[in-house]
Amino acid sequence: MDNNTSIIRLLYPQWQGGGTIADFIPGLPAEDAYKGYYLGSRLLSILAPETSQKTVQIPISLDINDRAEENGIISYRAILRQTKSALNILRENNPDRIVTLGGECSVSVVPFTYLAEKYRCFEGGYPI
Repeated sequence: MDNNTSIIRLLYPQWQGGGTIADFIPGLPAEDAYKGYYLGSRLLSILAPETSQKTVQIPISLDINDRAEENGIISYRAILRQTKSALNILRENNPDRIVTLGGECSVSVVPFTYLAEKYRCFEGGYPI
């Protein structure tokens, strides 16, 4: 690997998009089940070996009441806010590669979007 390649550890404990996990854990309060994604991200950051990579953490709302549905998406506003914040942080740091330690699965959208922009993988809105 090129020694000049910059890699960032992106700690992204978003939990709001994991709306159905509580259905699979009977007896566990929904608030605790949803925030399992948050805890999982935090645990990954402890378990993944530390390196010289810069670590950045995306600020995430922990307000369980911030779950209003809009555009068919639960927690739309919180997810949109956090997505914009994550993209801005990546653009400011301009890494070549990203290691994402995330919460629920939608956190992968931000690194893919950033890297697609950086490496011009899309032309006219379609993958090249």
